[in-house]
Amino acid sequence: PHTDSYLKRLSLVFYLTERELPEQMRIDLGTIFYAIKNGGQKWSRFKTKLLTKNETTEFLKSYQQAYISQFRPNICAGFIKNDISLHSVAENKYDYDRKTIIINIMEL
Repeated sequence: PHTDSYLKRLSLVFYLTERELPEQMRIDLGTIFYAIKNGGQKWSRFKTKLLTKNETTEFLKSYQQAYISQFRPNICAGFIKNDISLHSVAENKYDYDRKTIIINIMEL
């Protein structure tokens, strides 16, 4: 899990796949968004930083997957960056390239 650059305000990820994929593959290649669990400790990260393995373990004690934007043809996932917009992509375990176009709106 990570947050994006502190200069980024909006991120759009357009998935490029030429065919419909099996459901589990769409999920595994999608973008994962997190939400705090009831009673979880809030993580606030405004600067870009990938969590270390130990930090990820601690993070997942307080957060859970809230939504996965599936990797499907002609689908665009987007979010407004803030200090709690932690998201990730699972490791690609397929012999298939996860191609995307990413559009970022930055603060100048």
